[in-house]
This record gives sequence, structure tokens and C-alpha cells, in this order.
Amino acid sequence: MDIKYHEDKVLSLESQIDKLLKVATAVEEAGGMCKAFALEAMEVIPTFGKGTPMAYYSEKPSIAEHAIALEELSAGIVAAIIAATAALIVLITKFIKWLFGDKKDGAVGKSGDAIDAAEKRHDELDKHTRALELVYENTLKDDGNPNALATENYNSSRPRNINELLDHYIKNEGRDSELARTLRSDDPLFHDVIYDGEYTKAIKSTIGAIAVLPVSVTESAKKYLALVTNAEDQIQQAHWRPIKIDEIVAGVDPIVIDLFGKGKRSSIEDGVLELQAIHEKIKTNHRHDAIIPFTKINSLFSKSINKTAIANIVRKIDTTKNKMDELLSSLAAANKRIEYLENPKVSPNIIQTYYTVLRNGFKTTRADVMNCFRFFHELMRYASILHDMDLKLTAVHKAALRVIESEIKKSIGKVPDDFITVRDEISAYIL
Repeated sequence: MDIKYHEDKVLSLESQIDKLLKVATAVEEAGGMCKAFALEAMEVIPTFGKGTPMAYYSEKPSIAEHAIALEELSAGIVAAIIAATAALIVLITKFIKWLFGDKKDGAVGKSGDAIDAAEKRHDELDKHTRALELVYENTLKDDGNPNALATENYNSSRPRNINELLDHYIKNEGRDSELARTLRSDDPLFHDVIYDGEYTKAIKSTIGAIAVLPVSVTESAKKYLALVTNAEDQIQQAHWRPIKIDEIVAGVDPIVIDLFGKGKRSSIEDGVLELQAIHEKIKTNHRHDAIIPFTKINSLFSKSINKTAIANIVRKIDTTKNKMDELLSSLAAANKRIEYLENPKVSPNIIQTYYTVLRNGFKTTRADVMNCFRFFHELMRYASILHDMDLKLTAVHKAALRVIESEIKKSIGKVPDDFITVRDEISAYIL
């Protein structure tokens, strides 16, 4: 997925706009052009000056080339704004493909139905695992030897159940296995999911914000379009009416929303940072608790999926696609209108003023849009974590079956038919 490349492109264009605005402001304030200003402009526009030799520019600002320089800077600024909006549209399109399942573009590919299926599968595995435990215990009783499963390695009475058997295994010969790492809950994110930890609760609390976010971001893009239109109207009328900058900048502040359902409104960026901070804290502040009983791991995982309502969260994200398409339309319309501002017949200082306003409006909208997608990305990352855990538990079941079967065969010399039946039933769910 090349989203990072496209995001860097947008930010690079924003930086170019900033530099050109800085030079244009300096030229206007100095009342003239000089070599230093020309060099700064050429860093962004290599053809600046249209072939004028650098020796032509004086060390101190002079009136020579003043008006021409401002016109060229203004043209560069509007071209960069147009390019930045176009780049943002490409970036949003990439994100939409990623979120909504274009596998060619690196889609996550996790759906609400897939998550529901995982929950049901682990409910069934929980039932079969309990049946496996019963078969294990009955096998010992049928043998009639209270120490039937004691081996030369144990030096103690036989394990009374599957959990004790696996506990012994992962503390000894299997201590470095995937089975051991999972049941020990070595992965702090796995631990958080299984025990409804801070990160899991934070994800769950966001469900109310998901439907609201795309609407808010689309409104932000519409405000940007309105700002561009207003700027165009005022520039065209600047020769006979006063400039009203306040009219243009009204309502372009960043979106604030109650992301976590706590009655506290904050910017989308703050919400993303909070989720990321919780995620990082959980990864580094892991408690090494007791081993998770194998016979309970399926029910714990299934209940966590249910409590988090992550399937509904993913479905709600899926329903936002229409709003995201509307967002793209608003940005494209804004870019079309900016093109009308490329050669306005007004003084360059007025042009720069409006370009500053447009640049700030674009920056606000860009931040809202990108942070909305980052927020969705955090939620989809949680879905991916669940998917990875589902795969990990498949490996755990296969390993546990091998250990249990090996110990039974070692102790009584054969594998009972009842065990084979349950083993095959479990295997059908973990293929």
C-alpha cells in the first residue's frame, strides 16, 4: 500500500505553499525584490524569474521586478494549492480502496461477517474443547490405573485434566512453543483482548462516532468549497467593495467530536493520538499473569469479540463509503473553482491574502480528512489484531491436540476412538 507516498506528496506541496507565501509576504513588506528573495523562490520554482540572471537582482530590495515577481509567486501559490488538492483526492481514493476492500490496493479484507464467523467458530470450539476434556478424563478412568498418564518425566501424580497436562508441557519441553507463548499471554495485545483491557474498551467506546465522522468530514470539505467560492467572489469584486476576510475564514476550524462517548469533545487528531497512546502503553506495560486455561481460551476470545462489537464497528465503517465519495466530489469542485483564481485582475497583495486564507482552509480540511482515515485505520487495526489472534489460536489448537494425543498414546499405548472423534471435530473448525 503506497498511502504513505501520497500523504508525503500532499505535505510536501503544503510546505511549498508555505515557502512561496513567506517569500511573497517578504517581497510585499519590503516593497521590492532582491537576490535573497529570488533564491528562496527558486527553491520551490526552479524557473522563477523566467531566465533572469541572478546578477540582475540587487542585494537589497528594489522596485525592479517587484510586480512581476509577485505575479509569478501568486501563480506558483495557486498552482501548488491546485496540485495539493488533487494529491489529496488521490490519497483519499487510496484510503477508500484500502478501507472498502480493493485487494489490489492492499485492502485489509476484514469484514463484519468474517468477524461474526470467527465468534461463532470459537463458540463451537469451546463446546468441543470441553468434550475433549471429558474424553481425556474418561480415558483415564477406563484404564483403571490412577497413574495411567504419569510418565518417567513427571516425577509426580498424573495431570488430572487437559489444563494441567498443557501447563506441565509449556513449563517444560514446550516452553518456547507458540502454544506456550499464547497461553502465557506473552503478547500484551492478546492479553488485552482476552481480558477486556483498556485498549479493547477504548475501541468499543468509539462505535457511536463512526457514523458521525464521515458526515463531519464531508461538511468540512464543503466549507472549504464555500471558502474558495467566497474568495473568488470577493477577488472579482475587490475593485469596488472592501475586503471581508472574516467572511471567508468563518467556520473553517478543525472538527471537534465526542469520539469515545464520554461527553468530552476533542479534535479527531486528539482521538487518534489517544488510541495510539493506549495501544503503545498496552504493548509496553504487559503483566505476566497466570497461564490461560486452554479449555477457557475459546469462550474468552468469543466473548471479547462480542463485547467489543467490533463486527458492528467494521460494518458501520463500510456504510460510510457514500459519504467518502461525496467528500471527493466536494474537493474536486473546490479545485475547479481555484482554477478561476489563477489570473485575477487585482493587486498581488490581495491575491496573497486570499491564497493565505485558501491555504489555511485546505490545511484544516486535509487534517480533518486524514485524521478521520487514521481513526478508521486504528479501528481496522484492531480488527486485524483479532484476525491474527484467530490464526494464532488455530495453531494453538493444533499444537494442543498433538500434545494431548501424544501423552495419551504414551501412557496407554493407543488413541481411543472417542478421542479421535472429538479431535476430528475440532480439526474441522481449525483447517
